[in-house]
Amino acid sequence: QMLNDLKTLAQQKGVALPESASIKDMAQMKLMERSSGAEFDKKYMDEMVKDHQKDLKDAQDIAAKAKDADFKAAVQKASTKINEHLQLAQRIAGSPAAGSTSSTGSKKEVNPGINYSK
Repeated sequence: QMLNDLKTLAQQKGVALPESASIKDMAQMKLMERSSGAEFDKKYMDEMVKDHQKDLKDAQDIAAKAKDADFKAAVQKASTKINEHLQLAQRIAGSPAAGSTSSTGSKKEVNPGINYSK
């Protein structure tokens, strides 16, 4: 929802947004493709933490410099959501159970409210 709101605001303000991932992001995706299982899970969550840390810093810097009130409000709102996602990613990345299997071979659930076996 946040992304859609920001896209709509950008269109209203006549701001062009990138249409594809950056070269750095595409290179990171290629590295991730070489991993599987617990190794992939760890790399993925580590990357999520790094990305959210960078996104939060960028959003806070942009909000501090923003002149347009609508844009500033949207970025501040996005910062709150990014921070929530960062905290969740940090909890998952720091959990020894994340992506691992138990001694019975069944996947340990990071969030017991979600069935990951589907």
